[in-house]
Amino acid sequence: MEIVNNGKAPDQLKTIGYFEALDQSRLCLRMSVKEIPANKYSHIHFAFAAVTSSFDVDISDVEYEFSKFVKMSGFKKILTFGGWAFSTEAGIFQRFRDATKKEHRETFVNNLVSFMNRKNLDGFDFDWEYPGAPDIPDITPGSPEEGDNYLAFLQLLRSKLPSEKSLSLAVPASYWYLKQYPVKDIAKYVDYFIYMTYDLHGQWDVDNKSSMPGCPAGNCLRSHINKTETHDAMVMITKAGVEARQLVIGITSYARSFRMNDASCSGPFCTFAGDKRHSMAYAGPCTTTGGYISNAELNDIIKNPGNYPIVKSYIDKDSDSNILMYGNPGAVDWAAYMDGDLKTNRINWIKGLNFGGTSDWAIDLQNYSNNENGDDDDDDDGTDDETSDEILTCPSDKNPGTLEGLADIADSLDSGCVHLFALDILYSQLLDSLSLFQANSEGYDDKFGWYEKWTKEQIQPRIDSFMKLGDGKGLKYFDCYWAYTDGKEKKDSCLGMPHIWDVNAGWSIRYDLVDKKGFFDALAAETGIDESWVAFGETSDYTCADPGDPRPGTGGLPCRKLFQKKLNYPQKGSDDKIHVGNPKKLIEASIGNVTALRTSLLSSYLSVGLSFYDDGPNDTSATDAVVAYSMPILQLTEAINSMKDIKEIGEDAKEQAKKDLIFKILTIVFMVIPFVGEALGPLIGSAASVARIALLIGEAGNGALTGADIIEDPSSAPFAVLGLIAGVGGGSGKLSKAEALAEASKARGLLKGSDLAKFSQRFRDQDALVQRS
Repeated sequence: MEIVNNGKAPDQLKTIGYFEALDQSRLCLRMSVKEIPANKYSHIHFAFAAVTSSFDVDISDVEYEFSKFVKMSGFKKILTFGGWAFSTEAGIFQRFRDATKKEHRETFVNNLVSFMNRKNLDGFDFDWEYPGAPDIPDITPGSPEEGDNYLAFLQLLRSKLPSEKSLSLAVPASYWYLKQYPVKDIAKYVDYFIYMTYDLHGQWDVDNKSSMPGCPAGNCLRSHINKTETHDAMVMITKAGVEARQLVIGITSYARSFRMNDASCSGPFCTFAGDKRHSMAYAGPCTTTGGYISNAELNDIIKNPGNYPIVKSYIDKDSDSNILMYGNPGAVDWAAYMDGDLKTNRINWIKGLNFGGTSDWAIDLQNYSNNENGDDDDDDDGTDDETSDEILTCPSDKNPGTLEGLADIADSLDSGCVHLFALDILYSQLLDSLSLFQANSEGYDDKFGWYEKWTKEQIQPRIDSFMKLGDGKGLKYFDCYWAYTDGKEKKDSCLGMPHIWDVNAGWSIRYDLVDKKGFFDALAAETGIDESWVAFGETSDYTCADPGDPRPGTGGLPCRKLFQKKLNYPQKGSDDKIHVGNPKKLIEASIGNVTALRTSLLSSYLSVGLSFYDDGPNDTSATDAVVAYSMPILQLTEAINSMKDIKEIGEDAKEQAKKDLIFKILTIVFMVIPFVGEALGPLIGSAASVARIALLIGEAGNGALTGADIIEDPSSAPFAVLGLIAGVGGGSGKLSKAEALAEASKARGLLKGSDLAKFSQRFRDQDALVQRS
């Protein structure tokens, strides 16, 4: 296949860099927009702005960095809207769909033009992923008219923007998604396309038989930046009618990584682990997402292997990709990316084909920043930080750094400062929790092995108690056929049969289950044991017959065994039928939503702080923000602290220590489940299945059981709060930030004392400090 429509070179070879303004919410790789070099890029795309429910521009999550960005020079300043998360998350995925409809299009365009006129920008870029897409997970399919709506929107926006302002569009390099875009017509109204020739492969390929030639299971090690596949994508879009010089080709500063099934097999037909929704790959310390890791983190692994005894890098010539294999024996990742030399070669190849240039996702992923503490040396206002601190309403040296310390001095501070300091403390606590998770993960997995073993050990004793001879609660669901050894069977109610077990004789009881549903419903309600955990079979034991009074000279008599048999008796099934999920996987799966929480908190913190100034925003109630954010952050802190407690339990634990360990692990589950949402099932089963384990190992009223109550109601405060402030689990998406915080604060306020009693004492103590502030 040959590239077409590339006879003319572009007037200007564009070198575009995307800047992720939300990088400030990471633990590290926190590049300030001011660190972008002035003469390296022709254009900087500032990502991402959002769209409000009233179809206006929303930069509230990135306002601080944006305020610095618009003052910069040395490159074209472009504001990018959307991105994958904004296009696909529950509650907000409908925004682009609605904003481009005929009835809302004019409003959206007018708001965009007004924003452009107020800000010192050179253009807009739109990244809707993807109009008309039928198969994006967890959202309703797109409609066929969305591509045409997008075209009409761009046409209208182009007609109203000043001619010197640019308009660009990101489009996918996948035929199945690209075909929804009328690209030949769109090309008449945009200055250039960002062609996303990356993420050509990823964890999502699993079970897609069409995603990888020669790999019907979709789980083979393939580079997401494969040069041959990039070439084929360039052929596709130029044949669709777009000139090459109007196409800016994507390059990357990150890898897609996979957990190898066999570390000795690294070719394109070797396979990786995990399902389509869950990568088993290591999460980077900064990007904190399994399967997605930055060049900066990869380079650090190469230079400083640290805890990874296996580190091997090479160039795969077939895909024209850098490959890094790293990890521990039995757990090695394979990551495909492009370093500086390979990136330079790729740029020259693209240039030689007369394409419009390259766009790098993303420049903040290339190297560690000089601004890792998130504080610029200069605020562009003529004063340094020390001088600025002196004129702030709330000097930072007055912040005690802990909720306990803040509660002690709250009466001596302005209430606004109390709230601002509380948000700062909660934000630091959230970052600390993420750091501690990495540390506490070391040495945790063997403890989970004990937890799994001990949990399964509880099943048979609980069944035996439920089926206790004479008065067990499960007996009423059976008829019993009983007999003395060598005697004739007789039928009775299991509750009403003679107490043959009290007689000095051998016996057998055959159980006939007459109410299967009733039995398993009651067993689950009473003990937490699921039907799938039970098998029916024979048990046999014996006692020694009473020898009677001893006779002189006979000595001790040998045991005359009296056998006691139970036939068709409920027993613990095989271990492979009993799934006990690992809560560590739950925390790993929650990282994405924890990041959303962190981003939301940072935005609110800045809004509260800036509201002290006359020209600052006034869209966030400080009280609502503190109350709303405290609950999920304290939940996460409790989960991480429980991991630490678990590590301190020794292998020779006594029975009570075993229960303590199980309770601690269940605490992790209960505190983190609201962060995970629909990923819960594949990881540890449903919330109900987790509650079953609590019931299995506990007694009524214990911490595990009351903790289970927290998660059984998806409308309860922990779920409601996170859904409102971080979009976890899906919300209406119709509320402003202030409204969402107010509703979240109200949800927390509805918790009664009896509800709070279901949380751990450590959580309640911290929560009480927040309420005092």
